[in-house]
Amino acid sequence: MLSAFFSCQNHNSGLALSEELLNRIVNVSLETLASQAQTIRAKLSAVKLLQFVYFQYNEKAATWKDVKKQMLENSAVFSVGSEMGAFSEDKNVILSLQYDLFLCCLQEPRQELLIEKLYSVDSGDAYSVIQFLTIINSFLVDSKGKYYNEYLISAFLFYSVFMSQHKERDVKYHATRCLIELTCYESAKKLALIHISQIMDTGSQAAKLAILTGIKRIQSDDDMYLEQIMNKGKADSNYLVRYVAERESHK
Repeated sequence: MLSAFFSCQNHNSGLALSEELLNRIVNVSLETLASQAQTIRAKLSAVKLLQFVYFQYNEKAATWKDVKKQMLENSAVFSVGSEMGAFSEDKNVILSLQYDLFLCCLQEPRQELLIEKLYSVDSGDAYSVIQFLTIINSFLVDSKGKYYNEYLISAFLFYSVFMSQHKERDVKYHATRCLIELTCYESAKKLALIHISQIMDTGSQAAKLAILTGIKRIQSDDDMYLEQIMNKGKADSNYLVRYVAERESHK
């Protein structure tokens, strides 16, 4: 059921669902978290689904007060999953970050703990850093600027700026995606826009492409700013960056 709903979610965030079905989705997610046999990956999906339902269907879904109560009382089991073996790089610290972030959505004051976990993983662990950035990006996309904890938003901004200077191309790409979504927040918009502009001057190809392909998601009070980004892309020394800039400008 979880995988089926995620398939619909990924293609249509405006999907109309009944209160009964939404409550069932919430219950199945909690059942997944309660199972000690479930993998880290399955529990990550369950928490992500709860987060999506919370932001998209808040007024219809189950009593979130009860969900928070269950998640707090059973966190020792809910926030720990089984590893899939030597070929999996998933770690429980990744699940724990996703778990604590959702509890912050439910007004549970865990922001200091969350930020400690965010910086607990060595920046050289590229896989975990990418997972952290993916979790942040998913949260920012789901919340659509409706989350008002400026302390956490600032922490996400500084983490994204820091990781946008990482040596790994994929880390830079995911950090840049987070910066794009952070332009939805007034408290982070100005600094995020400044850094996005700097990336278009000196950033990696992957980061520039992330900006150009996501330019419609950048929130700016001045259209001239977006034109400046596009013009930088068109004048870039890299052929692929120029090509994507031209393509996006005609959409």
